[in-house]
Amino acid sequence: MTKKTIAWQIGNTTIRNPYRIKDGLIALKESGLANVKAGAEWDKCFRDELIRHGLLNASDHSDETYSAGRKWRSAFEKLGFIFPRPPKDKSSIGNFRSLSPQGIKLAKASLSIEVEELFTRALSAPVFNCPDGKQTFSPLFWVISILNGLEEREAETHLTFSEFKNIVQTSSPDKYKVDFVVQKLIESRNNSAAENRIVDEFRGDSISAETIRTLSDYADMNLRYLKTTGLFVNYSHGIAPNPLKASIFKEFKKEKIFFKDDDWENKKDQCVGFPMFFDDALEAREVYLSQLKQAKAEGVEYDASFDLQIADAAQIKEEYNSLYLKCFEHRERKFASQQAGQWQEISRYMDILNLGKKVKRKSEDDEQLSIPTDMKPAYFEWVIWRSLLAIDSLKNSPDEVRKFNVDANYYPIFTAPGGTPDLVAMFEDYQLVVEVTLSENSRQEAMEGEPVRRHVADACKLSKKPTFGLFIARKIHTNTAETFRHGLWYYDNDDLTELQIVPVCLSEFRDWFVWLFQNNVQDKAGQLRLFLEDCLRNKSQFTAPEWKTAVKEAIRRRILLRK
Repeated sequence: MTKKTIAWQIGNTTIRNPYRIKDGLIALKESGLANVKAGAEWDKCFRDELIRHGLLNASDHSDETYSAGRKWRSAFEKLGFIFPRPPKDKSSIGNFRSLSPQGIKLAKASLSIEVEELFTRALSAPVFNCPDGKQTFSPLFWVISILNGLEEREAETHLTFSEFKNIVQTSSPDKYKVDFVVQKLIESRNNSAAENRIVDEFRGDSISAETIRTLSDYADMNLRYLKTTGLFVNYSHGIAPNPLKASIFKEFKKEKIFFKDDDWENKKDQCVGFPMFFDDALEAREVYLSQLKQAKAEGVEYDASFDLQIADAAQIKEEYNSLYLKCFEHRERKFASQQAGQWQEISRYMDILNLGKKVKRKSEDDEQLSIPTDMKPAYFEWVIWRSLLAIDSLKNSPDEVRKFNVDANYYPIFTAPGGTPDLVAMFEDYQLVVEVTLSENSRQEAMEGEPVRRHVADACKLSKKPTFGLFIARKIHTNTAETFRHGLWYYDNDDLTELQIVPVCLSEFRDWFVWLFQNNVQDKAGQLRLFLEDCLRNKSQFTAPEWKTAVKEAIRRRILLRK
């Protein structure tokens, strides 16, 4: 067992975004390092493999202790995605450091709901160290029990970032009863004078400023890992139960799995798939029926094509997943319909991305928006997705427009996968392929020139509608503009097509987007097409710097035209 720490940890702060773990497992599988003797050389080789796969920056080559490779490996092992080294008195589960059955499933997973189940099983296993280092427990069961306890006491069922940081992650079932933690949370909410005393009771009354910062780092990381289960949504930078998974929370109330005596058996279960209540047909049936009731209440039509009474747990779970996705899509359509009314918030997110900092609130009632530093690429895709939803003339569904995954509150969880465009919007008389990037220097053209043209060319083949490409960056490098100005693409059979791709600075797109709504411009999709055509007109007559200026002028003319 490890030494005492101030708070429990699910992963580690080197891998703040757990969605990167899948790509890390793929890198390990391809590296040939599985079952190779441990040591500094292994960590160095794996670090270099992570750099090769784009999961670490090239600057990490200067890491003389190879800590990145070691910490990635540690996270895989902690979550049961690779086999650990067995204790001296225990038999091996599988080849040391090779992908476990759960790790193989994660590397192959393509649907969000599949990833959510894998992390739910991983975090349900009672193999994580309590803060005192003497016992192990399941952080997922602990957090859910606290939330369920708040609900039973008719308190608001959420955990703010501060509550999670100071109380929840510094407590565990080896030292505290759930009812006690719930009571202290309620007291701190109802009595601001007692809040500091209660916080000190959990985390200590004389910790350093550095330790407080560490607690914040742990909380940020722990919350991200908890949200990968799909069981939670964002709440004021904290978490609340995902309302779409109320049936799962209901079943968790029956579970009291905080400890199991045999740590090695627990780790074995985690590697092969920790047993959950939905593995039992009777309990899976309850979960499904509860979800079906919720779906009907929300007006979701679903025709089950199986006999629930004779179906086994696997069949019921498959139907539950389909039903859940139906409910998710139903809510996403509602989310999409609300975006036109959210145009000001969308523009503020664009400002954050463009300026690289928080944007001041317009009023006391206006929420302070921010973007996690490591999530900026994902938020860039997300905010442009929201801007296309706000234009409100799409002929494809919201989930078909985006190529990245979102959580149950429709926030981004990772960027679009490689090999696909970021966004594809279908309008009445044209389609639009959108690509975004935060790169600004001379590498921009090398990184984006070929993929963007290929994605637009592929889209041209799939639709008879006119196809446009829109490339958005904070700054358009001149070489990138030159590549798109020519916009030529040869297919494998040597057929040539001329691509219509417009490079636009984010600030320019933001000004045009705001103009649409401030002036109540009708037929926004039509205005977007006119703007693109205006930018592309006579592009062959310009040099790249001149064309960049022409695009700016096209936006300025459009805005001035309607003022």
